[in-house]
Amino acid sequence: MSNFSSKEAHHQKMEEETTHILEEARMVVPGIQALFGFQLIVVFNSVFDKELSSSQKYLHLLAIATTTIALILNLAPAAYHRLAKQEMVSRYFITISTRFITWAMFILMGGICMDFFLITQRITQNFAVSLITIGCLFLVFLYFWVIFPKIGADRPQRGKR
Repeated sequence: MSNFSSKEAHHQKMEEETTHILEEARMVVPGIQALFGFQLIVVFNSVFDKELSSSQKYLHLLAIATTTIALILNLAPAAYHRLAKQEMVSRYFITISTRFITWAMFILMGGICMDFFLITQRITQNFAVSLITIGCLFLVFLYFWVIFPKIGADRPQRGKR
Protein backbone atom coordinates (compact mmCIF):
# COMPACT_ATOMS: atom_id res chain seq x y z
CA MET A 1 0.00 0.00 0.00
CA SER A 2 2.78 2.46 0.86
CA ASN A 3 4.50 1.64 -2.45
CA PHE A 4 1.34 2.69 -4.31
CA SER A 5 1.08 5.97 -2.42
CA SER A 6 4.77 6.63 -3.07
CA LYS A 7 4.25 6.17 -6.82
CA GLU A 8 1.12 8.29 -6.66
CA ALA A 9 2.96 11.05 -4.78
CA HIS A 10 5.80 10.93 -7.32
CA HIS A 11 3.31 11.20 -10.20
CA GLN A 12 1.52 14.08 -8.45
CA LYS A 13 4.86 15.88 -7.98
CA MET A 14 5.72 15.45 -11.68
CA GLU A 15 2.29 16.77 -12.69
CA GLU A 16 2.84 19.83 -10.48
CA GLU A 17 6.30 20.37 -12.02
CA THR A 18 4.76 20.12 -15.49
CA THR A 19 2.10 22.67 -14.57
CA HIS A 20 4.78 25.04 -13.24
CA ILE A 21 6.92 24.65 -16.37
CA LEU A 22 4.02 25.38 -18.70
CA GLU A 23 2.91 28.36 -16.58
CA GLU A 24 6.45 29.80 -16.52
CA ALA A 25 6.70 29.50 -20.28
CA ARG A 26 3.26 31.05 -20.71
CA MET A 27 4.22 34.05 -18.56
CA VAL A 28 7.27 34.86 -20.68
CA VAL A 29 5.59 34.58 -24.09
CA PRO A 30 3.82 38.00 -24.11
CA GLY A 31 7.10 39.79 -23.38
CA ILE A 32 8.94 37.95 -26.13
CA GLN A 33 6.06 38.57 -28.54
CA ALA A 34 6.03 42.29 -27.75
CA LEU A 35 9.78 42.54 -28.30
CA PHE A 36 9.49 40.53 -31.50
CA GLY A 37 6.74 42.84 -32.76
CA PHE A 38 8.80 45.95 -32.13
CA GLN A 39 11.82 44.35 -33.78
CA LEU A 40 9.76 43.64 -36.88
CA ILE A 41 8.10 47.05 -37.03
CA VAL A 42 11.37 48.99 -36.84
CA VAL A 43 12.56 47.42 -40.10
CA PHE A 44 9.76 49.21 -41.95
CA ASN A 45 10.65 52.59 -40.46
CA SER A 46 12.40 54.93 -42.92
CA VAL A 47 15.09 55.76 -40.34
CA PHE A 48 16.10 52.09 -40.26
CA ASP A 49 16.86 52.09 -43.97
CA LYS A 50 18.44 55.55 -44.16
CA GLU A 51 20.50 55.88 -41.02
CA LEU A 52 21.65 52.41 -40.03
CA SER A 53 24.76 51.00 -41.60
CA SER A 54 24.67 47.65 -43.33
CA SER A 55 26.40 45.97 -40.36
CA GLN A 56 23.86 47.51 -37.96
CA LYS A 57 21.01 46.17 -40.07
CA TYR A 58 22.54 42.69 -40.02
CA LEU A 59 23.02 42.93 -36.26
CA HIS A 60 19.32 43.77 -35.93
CA LEU A 61 18.48 40.81 -38.16
CA LEU A 62 20.54 38.59 -35.86
CA ALA A 63 18.69 40.05 -32.86
CA ILE A 64 15.36 39.23 -34.54
CA ALA A 65 16.59 35.70 -35.26
CA THR A 66 17.64 35.15 -31.64
CA THR A 67 14.29 36.45 -30.38
CA THR A 68 12.52 34.10 -32.80
CA ILE A 69 14.60 31.14 -31.59
CA ALA A 70 13.92 32.12 -27.96
CA LEU A 71 10.19 32.20 -28.71
CA ILE A 72 10.34 28.79 -30.40
CA LEU A 73 12.26 27.24 -27.50
CA ASN A 74 9.94 28.81 -24.96
CA LEU A 75 6.86 27.44 -26.72
CA ALA A 76 8.39 24.00 -27.41
CA PRO A 77 7.37 22.46 -24.05
CA ALA A 78 3.70 23.35 -24.59
CA ALA A 79 3.80 22.01 -28.16
CA TYR A 80 5.50 18.80 -27.05
CA HIS A 81 3.06 18.31 -24.19
CA ARG A 82 0.07 19.00 -26.43
CA LEU A 83 1.15 16.87 -29.41
CA ALA A 84 3.33 14.08 -28.05
CA LYS A 85 2.52 13.43 -24.42
CA GLN A 86 -0.81 15.04 -23.67
CA GLU A 87 -1.97 12.29 -21.35
CA MET A 88 1.44 11.52 -19.84
CA VAL A 89 3.92 13.31 -17.66
CA SER A 90 7.49 12.07 -17.71
CA ARG A 91 10.81 12.98 -16.18
CA TYR A 92 12.12 13.39 -19.75
CA PHE A 93 9.48 16.04 -20.48
CA ILE A 94 10.35 17.95 -17.32
CA THR A 95 14.09 17.79 -18.03
CA ILE A 96 13.88 18.79 -21.71
CA SER A 97 11.35 21.54 -21.01
CA THR A 98 13.56 23.03 -18.33
CA ARG A 99 16.48 23.00 -20.78
CA PHE A 100 14.42 24.60 -23.55
CA ILE A 101 13.23 27.42 -21.30
CA THR A 102 16.75 27.96 -19.92
CA TRP A 103 18.26 28.07 -23.43
CA ALA A 104 15.50 30.45 -24.50
CA MET A 105 16.46 32.83 -21.69
CA PHE A 106 20.11 32.90 -22.72
CA ILE A 107 19.30 33.35 -26.40
CA LEU A 108 16.78 36.08 -25.56
CA MET A 109 19.46 37.76 -23.45
CA GLY A 110 21.67 37.91 -26.55
CA GLY A 111 18.91 39.35 -28.72
CA ILE A 112 18.04 42.03 -26.19
CA CYS A 113 21.71 42.97 -25.77
CA MET A 114 22.18 43.25 -29.55
CA ASP A 115 19.20 45.55 -29.95
CA PHE A 116 20.22 47.53 -26.88
CA PHE A 117 23.65 47.97 -28.47
CA LEU A 118 22.01 49.39 -31.59
CA ILE A 119 19.83 51.73 -29.57
CA THR A 120 22.79 52.92 -27.49
CA GLN A 121 24.86 53.33 -30.65
CA ARG A 122 22.12 55.43 -32.23
CA ILE A 123 21.72 57.66 -29.16
CA THR A 124 25.37 58.09 -28.16
CA GLN A 125 27.07 57.68 -31.55
CA ASN A 126 29.88 56.10 -29.53
CA PHE A 127 30.94 52.48 -30.12
CA ALA A 128 32.87 52.19 -26.83
CA VAL A 129 29.97 53.53 -24.75
CA SER A 130 27.63 51.12 -26.53
CA LEU A 131 29.90 48.16 -25.76
CA ILE A 132 30.27 49.17 -22.12
CA THR A 133 26.50 49.64 -21.82
CA ILE A 134 25.64 46.20 -23.20
CA GLY A 135 28.43 44.69 -21.12
CA CYS A 136 26.77 46.12 -18.02
CA LEU A 137 23.35 45.00 -19.23
CA PHE A 138 24.72 41.50 -19.86
CA LEU A 139 26.10 41.41 -16.30
CA VAL A 140 22.70 42.47 -14.91
CA PHE A 141 21.03 39.67 -16.89
CA LEU A 142 23.68 37.22 -15.71
CA TYR A 143 23.17 38.22 -12.10
CA PHE A 144 19.37 38.05 -12.07
CA TRP A 145 18.94 35.08 -14.42
CA VAL A 146 21.89 32.89 -13.29
CA ILE A 147 23.75 33.97 -10.15
CA PHE A 148 20.80 35.12 -8.02
CA PRO A 149 18.79 31.92 -8.68
CA LYS A 150 21.86 29.79 -7.91
CA ILE A 151 22.36 31.64 -4.63
CA GLY A 152 18.70 31.06 -3.78
CA ALA A 153 18.93 27.37 -4.66
CA ASP A 154 21.97 26.94 -2.40
CA ARG A 155 20.29 28.56 0.61
CA PRO A 156 18.76 26.23 3.13
CA GLN A 157 14.96 26.30 3.12
CA ARG A 158 13.35 27.80 6.20
CA GLY A 159 10.07 26.61 7.63
CA LYS A 160 6.88 28.46 6.80
CA ARG A 161 5.86 31.13 9.27
